[in-house]
Amino acid sequence: MLDCVMVECTTIGCPQKGMPTAVDIRSDEKHRVLLLTPHKDVMCEHVWNRMKLEVDGKLDQYREQEGFSRPEKGTTETIG
Repeated sequence: MLDCVMVECTTIGCPQKGMPTAVDIRSDEKHRVLLLTPHKDVMCEHVWNRMKLEVDGKLDQYREQEGFSRPEKGTTETIG
């Protein structure tokens, strides 16, 4: 495990608003992917979507720095 991050929804009207949840950040060296695994706490779609947006943005930034292109739609494969 690389880190444990506390996240909290701030969306008005969300039943999870103001209720923190923890996310473990892990690295799978075999596949070189970042795994965001929720703790036992509930995570709402707002928090999940925001985390995905942030991770996708950083991946695009690193791809550009390293000279890699972004995968085309339908070219990615599920690992597992």
